[in-house]
Amino acid sequence: MEKAWDIQPRPGESITVAVIDTGVAFMNATIRTNILGFRSNGVLYPPIPNATIPYAAATQLVTDGRFVAPHDFPNNTSTPLDFDGHGTHVSGTIGQLTNDGIGTAGVAFNVKLMPLKVLCSDWDVLFGTPAARCSTDDQVALAIRYAADNGAKIINMSLGRTSPSTCATNRNAPRLRAG
Repeated sequence: MEKAWDIQPRPGESITVAVIDTGVAFMNATIRTNILGFRSNGVLYPPIPNATIPYAAATQLVTDGRFVAPHDFPNNTSTPLDFDGHGTHVSGTIGQLTNDGIGTAGVAFNVKLMPLKVLCSDWDVLFGTPAARCSTDDQVALAIRYAADNGAKIINMSLGRTSPSTCATNRNAPRLRAG
């Protein structure tokens, strides 16, 4: 990348890359929520009412004016916070800052980023996002349209999820949902 940056030292300042994923840690926030009780590996964890959780931005991504038109599709808000980490990781690979003596550099370290959340983690559901609105094809399609309508020149979608076991043999079968 260094040779490419020598040829074009400030590439991408006018380019917006939409990252359709789990969101991005693009801002500091305080989350106030009622955490639902859950079971994991046979252990029952009780609900936590009135939880206050600090949330930190990924400092290697955040600069003034860096993030444009962020959107959380499962919750229909403008704050697509990443509770999984994947969308933040992908955004760092694309656009992590450079020449600051910290960590590595993103491939296009000065592009604008458009965080678009379509995938949910277990934490999203524990914080109250209905599982039925998470990780659906229609949410992905809405995000693609939104990105195009809001100036994204590049769309990154490194998406994955489980599918019914008959997916490859019966593409038109309705998706099975966990109860």
